[in-house]
Amino acid sequence: MDIVVAVEPSGHDTGRGNIIDNLVSRPPKGYVFLIMAAQDSHYDLFMLTLLKRARDMGLKVLQVVTEARNRAIMSELAKHQGENYQILEVSYGQEAIGKHTCSPHLHEINIMLRGLRNAINPNIVFFEGLTPLLIDFSPREVVQFFKESVEESIKNGSLEFFLVNSETADPVTMNQLFSLAQGIVTLTTSRGKHYLTVQKSTGVELPYNPIEYVPDMSSTQRYDWEIVLNW
Repeated sequence: MDIVVAVEPSGHDTGRGNIIDNLVSRPPKGYVFLIMAAQDSHYDLFMLTLLKRARDMGLKVLQVVTEARNRAIMSELAKHQGENYQILEVSYGQEAIGKHTCSPHLHEINIMLRGLRNAINPNIVFFEGLTPLLIDFSPREVVQFFKESVEESIKNGSLEFFLVNSETADPVTMNQLFSLAQGIVTLTTSRGKHYLTVQKSTGVELPYNPIEYVPDMSSTQRYDWEIVLNW
């Protein structure tokens, strides 16, 4: 197999397509993906790869971080904040690195997110993720929050990616979330290999075959970490 780096230079076309580019550029305005990830799938690098590609395309990005994880990567990301890239960080008492912060209450997260959608009008929102909400709040509350987020995405015309750990929620709750999302992407691990699969993409032509990927953490700069697609 030959290797195709997930984040390619703008305008470069290998002739085989690039699922990262397609996820960021093909969906119409007001489209929401649910990213269902296994714990060991390197989902943080997948989201980072999407985020960097969106920034390379010149899109205005809002990143929502709901859990105090990977502070080293977040610290490097925070240095890139500006008019076209801003972070909303849910604070659990740690030193804030996001331009915007709020307390870990579902109602406040909802209000802050809605306000920022209107204030900065992002092209893309990365929500990382729903898992802490499913732990701290009832499934019904989280499903309602996601439903309102989908409605706000349609209203504001933003493309949004919501990350959720596949082991977190019960099947009934996951099915409710699935039914609300226009697109579903799974990140799975089998026999030491990682796979990205588009399970649903209403109205958008995307490949449904599993795509193998590997994490690339060779750089000393964590911001440069990414996933690499194995074609």
